[in-house]
Amino acid sequence: MKKFLVTFIIFALFFSQLSYSQVVKAFVAGGANLAQVDGDQEVGFKKAGANVGIGAEVQINDIISTSIEANFNQKGAFQRGFYDTVPTGRYKLTLNYAEVPVMVHFTDPKGGLKAGIGFSYGRMVSSPTEECDRTDQSNYIIYNKPENYDASVLVSYADFVPQVAENKDYEYYEVIKEWNKNHSNINPNDFSVIASLSFSIWKKFKIECRYSYSLKSFRNVDYYRNGTVEQINGVDYYDDGPYLAFKRKEYNNTLTFRVIYVINERQVTKTKATQKMRAGELK
Repeated sequence: MKKFLVTFIIFALFFSQLSYSQVVKAFVAGGANLAQVDGDQEVGFKKAGANVGIGAEVQINDIISTSIEANFNQKGAFQRGFYDTVPTGRYKLTLNYAEVPVMVHFTDPKGGLKAGIGFSYGRMVSSPTEECDRTDQSNYIIYNKPENYDASVLVSYADFVPQVAENKDYEYYEVIKEWNKNHSNINPNDFSVIASLSFSIWKKFKIECRYSYSLKSFRNVDYYRNGTVEQINGVDYYDDGPYLAFKRKEYNNTLTFRVIYVINERQVTKTKATQKMRAGELK
C-alpha cells in the first residue's frame, strides 16, 4: 500500500506541473465490476466486485484531457456449483487490487460523449482467496506445474505430496488440492490496458463503462484429463503419462460500470470562461 501511495503522489505531482495554467477536475467514482478470468475453462462475467476511487483530470483543450486515479478494484472469477451429495464444479477466485490507471480522453464537443484509452498498474492488497471443487478422479487442475514434473506420480502418489503419500485413503483430487494450496502462487502485480466510454447524466454526475484486460498472465495452469478425451480444435493438448493435458495462462478480464461525481465541475466551467475572456475569445 505504501508503494501504491508513493506512486500516486509522484503522478499527482507530475500532473500538477503539467496542469499549470490548465483546467483540472477532481472527481470521486464508485461502481461495480463484472469479472472473469480468461484461461480458467469457465465462461462469463459472473464475478461481482467493487470499483471505487478518486482521481484528477487535466483538460488539455476542448477535446483532449488526461487523468490519473487511485482505485480499489476487485477482480476474479465465479462459477456456480452443481449439487448431488456434495457440491461439485463450484469455483470462486477473488483478487483485490490497489490500482493507478493513467488515461487519455477524447470528448465530443457537441454531444459530450467521452472515450478514453490508457493503462493501469495494480498491486494486490490482500491475499487471494480461492474455492475450487472442479476436480475429481478423472479431471485435475494443477497450478504452476514445473516443466520437469512427471504426471505419473498422480497415479503412484510417489514424491508428489509427502505428507499424504502414505495414506492411500486420499482420493487423487485431494492430493491435487494439496498441491495447489502450496504451489498456486499468483503474481501480485497486474498491468492492464483500459478502454472507457462516459457521458453526463445530471449536473456533476457522469456514467462510465470501462473494459480492462491484463497484459500479462498472473498464473499458469495445466488441465489434465484421465483416459481418452475428444480433442478440441485450436487447443494444444499433450500426452503426459496416462493423461491428456494442455497448458493455459490466466488473465484478468473485467467490465466496470461506475458513477463519477466531479467535485469542482462548476468552478472548472467558470475558470474556462475566464481563460477565454482573457484570451479575447469573449467580449
